[in-house]
Amino acid sequence: MTAFARIWSKIWPPALVVLLGLVAWEAAVHLFSIPPFLLPTPISVGETIVSESARLLPAAGRTAVATLLGFGASLMIGLVTGSVLSMTTVA
Repeated sequence: MTAFARIWSKIWPPALVVLLGLVAWEAAVHLFSIPPFLLPTPISVGETIVSESARLLPAAGRTAVATLLGFGASLMIGLVTGSVLSMTTVA
């Protein structure tokens, strides 16, 4: 088996699930006449991402920084708390 075939055999099942999910989402919005303000179609979401990328990319960057800072803070608090608790005798 070639390297491409090995990689492809691992990629296609999850890619198919994502594709089927997007198709089901699109179909459900049209089939049940769901208003776009409640659930936009994947196509309109993609169009908005492309057309508003100048605004969305900086916001995504700020969100990523805030997420990493929060993770770092929780890591430090957890390490300190765990270390202190490990030094105490309970029961």
